[in-house]
Amino acid sequence: MKKKLLSLCLMAALVLSLFPTASLAADENSQSTPLPFNDVSVNDWFYDPVCYAYQQGLMTGTGDAVFSPNMAMTRGMIVSVLYRLEGSPTLSDGNLGYPYEDVHGDDWYAMPVYWARENGIVSGYSDTQFGPNDPITREQMAAILHNYSAYKGQDVSARADLSKYSDADQVSSWAETVLSWANAEGLINGMTETTIAPQGLATRAQVAAIFQRYLEGKTPAPDTKTVTLAIGRPDAMKQVSVTMDADTDVTPDVLLEALAKETGWNLSVAAPVTMDADGNAVVALAEDGSIYGKPPANQKDDYHVYDVDDWIYTVLNSIDATFKANGIAGVRFTAPDGGDISLINGDVHFALKNDFVWDYDAAYALNHDEASTEA
Repeated sequence: MKKKLLSLCLMAALVLSLFPTASLAADENSQSTPLPFNDVSVNDWFYDPVCYAYQQGLMTGTGDAVFSPNMAMTRGMIVSVLYRLEGSPTLSDGNLGYPYEDVHGDDWYAMPVYWARENGIVSGYSDTQFGPNDPITREQMAAILHNYSAYKGQDVSARADLSKYSDADQVSSWAETVLSWANAEGLINGMTETTIAPQGLATRAQVAAIFQRYLEGKTPAPDTKTVTLAIGRPDAMKQVSVTMDADTDVTPDVLLEALAKETGWNLSVAAPVTMDADGNAVVALAEDGSIYGKPPANQKDDYHVYDVDDWIYTVLNSIDATFKANGIAGVRFTAPDGGDISLINGDVHFALKNDFVWDYDAAYALNHDEASTEA
């Protein structure tokens, strides 16, 4: 019995040491407390984050004089910490829903696991497997922080361009949005200038640094600028912020590229975008993609469009709304050769004069007899 109690106490002490608790904040007037850890030195890159976490009462050691900066975090540990940040809310047996085979009701992380699932913060690998003892990767850490921030009602629309990292192709498809958000917010930065290591394990040292930035509300680095993308039809518009280098000239072509990268749509143009005398962008979408073809299979889930008719109007309206969000008066869409648009995409016929300044309702009315009759 004593061994069991000792084991439970040691496990609880380890989990408590991993993350901040909601009520622990240092007195701003208190003296700095020297670090008692023999595995953290002033020359380590993580010295300052560990100092912050320790002096704020957010993280302690894993044993006598040991911080274990390179210890990997597990899924059970992280949900337990977030559960405590919420004050350890009581869940009735009914709240547990379907049980995971690897999370029993008397496990120390059971309530946190089911609380996290109930609130959409962390789900299982399947209906029967959670993997509480599995170490988390950096992209999983991004997902957990993103979900927790959304649960707390915080703005999670920021996006960064991950293509600057040579290992961006290693980011799982489901993690592209959340890692882009975490990078834009300055929470999860590159391991080097050219790598972000999405599949690398999240260590205690990294967690200390991430939570220091998270709790201090750090914003993207000053050498970046934020650009707004507006995606969808007028009645279902979604705005997304993406970061670009501060010296980027945000031209219509740059906006099209950013919009294509965010959505997975092919928005290639037959010629560079020009501006007319009224400040409208003149866009000749190439015939090998966009409105001339079917919705692409590689669309990202957040922006998936299935219907061909809806596809045409969603693409054109997203371009127009994004341009307007960035100071461009309007958009005139033309055929690849600069003439009037007249296309047949499956059963859908669509036509537009090249001097027509985009207006969703007017364009829809022009191409739908029933809309014209109603108008």
